[in-house]
Amino acid sequence: TAAAFSDASQQVEDWQQAWAERDIRLAWVVMPLGLTLVVLLVRVFFDGTAGSGIPLLSVGIELQDGDPNFVRVFSLRILFGKIL
Repeated sequence: TAAAFSDASQQVEDWQQAWAERDIRLAWVVMPLGLTLVVLLVRVFFDGTAGSGIPLLSVGIELQDGDPNFVRVFSLRILFGKIL
C-alpha cells in the first residue's frame, strides 16, 4: 500500500512539473480548484472523513462487532473518502 501511495505521489509530482513547464499560470488555477473540489466532496459526500482518523480508529477499536456505530465508523464510504 505504501508503495502504491509513493507511486501515485510521484505521478502527481510529474504532472505538476509538466504543468509548470507548459504554463505556470495553469498550476495556479488547477491546484486551488482541485483543493476546492476535495473539500466539497468531503463535506457533501464523505461526512466523517475529515481529520487524521486516529480518534476515529481508537473509538472503533472499543466498539463491538454488530454495534450500529461500528458500521458507520468502518464503512466503505468512509474508507473511500479517507483515500480520496
